[in-house]
Parts: sequence; structure tokens; C-alpha cells
Amino acid sequence: MEKNSAYWEKRIAENTWKTYNSLEDRNRDLIDFYMKASEKIRTQLYWFAEQMERDGVLSRTEMYDQQRLQKLEKKYREIAYTLGKQVEEVTVQNMQEGFEEVYKNIAVSMADIDYTMPNKKLMEKLMNEPWRGSCFSSRLWKNQKNLEKGLNDILRTGLQQGKSVTGIAVNLHNYVGENFNVCHRLVRTETMHYLNSATIQRYKDAGVNYVQIWAAEDERTCDTCKKFHGKIYRIDEC
Repeated sequence: MEKNSAYWEKRIAENTWKTYNSLEDRNRDLIDFYMKASEKIRTQLYWFAEQMERDGVLSRTEMYDQQRLQKLEKKYREIAYTLGKQVEEVTVQNMQEGFEEVYKNIAVSMADIDYTMPNKKLMEKLMNEPWRGSCFSSRLWKNQKNLEKGLNDILRTGLQQGKSVTGIAVNLHNYVGENFNVCHRLVRTETMHYLNSATIQRYKDAGVNYVQIWAAEDERTCDTCKKFHGKIYRIDEC
């Protein structure tokens, strides 16, 4: 039966946005991961400082001569890696649960009571499918590499400039915060993209040939997305 756009917005679009917002609430776990990582980063710095600081300043000579700098950099690499694994594990789980919820909601809205949920292999394939040149995992680990490099750059620069241990610690903490913002933005973008993939897959499975773009018209919606609102495309071109 043909329905008007208001019907489909309420039955499908609104439910998709609700799923997205519920996943956004779960992203608060990322803040906790990053706060704990920042604490570990500063703790490692202070531990080394206790052994060799003079007048609140780390001795660059001793850090280099006794290879303590390399040891501290290794610790930071390990922290960045552990943080990346935590973010990836939680985000993938949330995204897959969101995929299933959106797929189910659309099937029910289309009165398809005999639908079959896509298997995990297909869900993983869609998640790892590159778009705009990369996929979620690649983007995430590129960001973690940037975190590792940034921490070590701050450490080396601080030593070269003779900064106090407290000054270096503040810079490290601030950089972790900047990296969190990048990570959070990445997770939000990839999550919405994945929910859209769930929507498209459900329509394909139902034999739909044309789809209409329906943007969430709120304060977070960018001008680019607004331009596509209401436009109709073949499903293989959307």
C-alpha cells in the first residue's frame, strides 16, 4: 500500500534517529576510556620524573643516555594500542546492534514478518567496505597512530625546551583531549553510515528499486546533507 512521506518518516526515519541517539549515549564509554588512558600517560611520566628530575625539570641527557626515553615512548605506544582496542571493540558491538535494530524496524514497518536478519559475515563486510577511500577500522587505527606520534612528539619537544614535568603533563593531557574529539567524531560518522547501510540492505532484500533521501533536519545536520533531503535515487546509486 502506498504511504505518504509523513508516515514513512514516523515509522522509519524517526526510529533510525532514535537508534542512532541511543548509540550516541553509549559513546560515553569512550570518554571513560580516554580519561583512564590520559591518567596512565601522566602517571608514567611522573614515575620517570621521580627518578631523574632536577628542580622540576627532566634531565634530557639522562633520559637519552639510559634509554629511558625509549622505554617511556614504548609505554605510550602500548597505552595508545590498548585504547584503540577498547574503542574498536565497544564501537563495533554497538554498531552491529544498531544495524540489527534498524534492519528489524524497517522490516516490521514494511509489514514483512518473515524477514531474515543478514548473517554476521555480511554485516562485517558492510562495516569494512571502504567509502571515501577508507573504512572504519583503518580510520580508527590511523587516529591511534596519530595519538602515539603526538604523545612522543610532545615528550621530546618538552625535553628539548627544558619544560617542567608539570608543563609536559598538561600538554599531554590536552593532546589526549584533542584526539578524543577526533575519535568521537569518527565514531559518530561511521555509526550513521553503518545504520544507513542497514537501511539500504533491508530495502535491497525487499526488492526496492528506488529510495528517497530523508535527512534529520536538526541543528546537527550540515548544509550538504540538507541539499539531498527529499531527492529520489535508484537504490544502487544512492
